[in-house]
Amino acid sequence: MRTTDTVRTDFTYQYPPFNTLDSRAVSALHAAVRPAHVYVHVPYCKSKCRYCYFKTWGIGEQTDVLDRYLELLTQEIDLYGRRPDVRSLRVRSVYIGGGTPSLFAARQLEALTNALRSSFELDEDFELCMEANPDESVLTQEKLRAVRRLGVTRLSMGAQSLDDELLRLNGRAGSSDGFRRVYGWAREAGFPVINIDFMCGLLGQEWEQWRAQVDGMLELAPDNIAIYKLELYMNTLLTRQLVSRSEIGRLIDDDEEARMARYAFARLQDEGGYQPVSCFSLIRRPEAEHVHTRGVWDGESLIGIGLSAYGTFGGFFYQNAWDLGEYRAFLENGVRPIVRAHEVTAAERIAATMVYGTKTFRLDRRRFVEKHGFDMRLLYGDAIDDLLRRGLLVEDGNCYRVPPDQYVFADDICRAFFLPEHRTMMRAHVPRWRSEEQDAPGAQPT
Repeated sequence: MRTTDTVRTDFTYQYPPFNTLDSRAVSALHAAVRPAHVYVHVPYCKSKCRYCYFKTWGIGEQTDVLDRYLELLTQEIDLYGRRPDVRSLRVRSVYIGGGTPSLFAARQLEALTNALRSSFELDEDFELCMEANPDESVLTQEKLRAVRRLGVTRLSMGAQSLDDELLRLNGRAGSSDGFRRVYGWAREAGFPVINIDFMCGLLGQEWEQWRAQVDGMLELAPDNIAIYKLELYMNTLLTRQLVSRSEIGRLIDDDEEARMARYAFARLQDEGGYQPVSCFSLIRRPEAEHVHTRGVWDGESLIGIGLSAYGTFGGFFYQNAWDLGEYRAFLENGVRPIVRAHEVTAAERIAATMVYGTKTFRLDRRRFVEKHGFDMRLLYGDAIDDLLRRGLLVEDGNCYRVPPDQYVFADDICRAFFLPEHRTMMRAHVPRWRSEEQDAPGAQPT
């Protein structure tokens, strides 16, 4: 056993000791640029969908609103660009989301991308992703070509459904024929990756429509398909109508929605050659995986820009003002428009590794040790064993994996690793209830 001398001979000023410094490590220091990602939020759409719970507003054709908002975005981008700690980052992806960024005219998108390029150190092959609503009156063939010339490498198109009646019932503008034309123009424009978003469990959705929807996914064969469940949050028109018992149509229950999602995952893999990379995303080739999502889930910094945007930067999780007047006032005073923040704890960083690993189907014990310095079983052994017993994880060498038949439930499985104080958070405010209960007189949501 090592003994400790108590003779007051040394004053400990620095640990580890200065003797550990080595001139050979200087080049590595200069090369050690931290990876980061940027998200830019555009909170405007032509009209707001019935089920949408994001901070967005329908503005019709009011292009002057977009000009004023672009001025505010460029001010915030410039604030970040003047920070030395931001200049030390190397940005691997920029994601322009919303809302509907494709409402911006080509000249506005050019001004936005120029501001981003001048304020951030971008990787040579950085991913530039833009969300786009396939509205052919806005997303014209000419605009798509201009967007591609601006350097957009990933176009994410929100189809949601290929059934016109379902689009109408759920309050979403557009048509299946219009989407197909815009998708064809996007292919001709030469975007390296095109993602299409679809929704499962829409109001009025039946099996016949869902089977046809999956047929359409296979026919279109985009590089990446994202399948999201329709969630019911209290700030949506759809949920308010459901709670008030308005006669709005049939909503399938959670079990039926899960069966539909599993059906789509199976067919896309068996017939389309798609590979699931998360609980909602399937790709046809490795290069199509979303750099932005993967990087943020791996714990890399995220700088959120725009009204209500959130980020994880400098050890903090934060969110911008969601009131336009307040957002503008911050920027006019040269201050970042952040209204709430949380200093992320070591326990939360560790839990995030488990949560996002589960969402991407793989918990790598060796990588966990490299990242956190101890074996995940020391902290999560009981939870892992329970999931193994229930068939929600399987052991595979030095990894635990979500089995393929449980892929669509990864968002549920990952909650086993939430910290106790978080286990009742982050759920849809109103759960679906069983369809037979919907038809019962006086039935209420559970």
